[in-house]
Amino acid sequence: VNDMKKTVILLAVLLLLVSGCSSGNNEPEKPDDPPVAEEKYTIVLNGKEITAGDKFDENSFPPCEDSFDETDCAFGDKVTYYEYGDYEVMVCYIGEEAYIYEVFLLSPEIKTKEGLALGDSYDDMIKAMGEPVRTEDITYYYQKGKTVYAFVVADGSISTISYSLER
Repeated sequence: VNDMKKTVILLAVLLLLVSGCSSGNNEPEKPDDPPVAEEKYTIVLNGKEITAGDKFDENSFPPCEDSFDETDCAFGDKVTYYEYGDYEVMVCYIGEEAYIYEVFLLSPEIKTKEGLALGDSYDDMIKAMGEPVRTEDITYYYQKGKTVYAFVVADGSISTISYSLER
């Protein structure tokens, strides 16, 4: 009789193990949701999409017209400005690695992906970008993730556009 009880208990335990101790939810497990890409602004220069914070590859740009170095940066020791006529790229170094920190638009020929260029009106900016996240005097800031557009509007039109990592 004791052997019979042991066998019944052993079978019950085995049945529980095989059934997986189900909680009543028979749906198969779903994998975690895929990671959501962080929102960010980008800019297209010479047909190539550029993101502030990306590694800087000098070969991805046309030959620069001029460049100059400075020291100190928000996240590095050395800063190099590369001038390309219609725009300027500020590159910061962390060790030997160069990263795009900021792009300054210098000509109405270069537009943001949202269609804005130097000389466009304040109303054009609001229509394309919406309300700014922050305003300082005549500078209007728009941010997505860690990327920022800064528009300086003087006398009703955009006089400066910069695209950068947040400061």
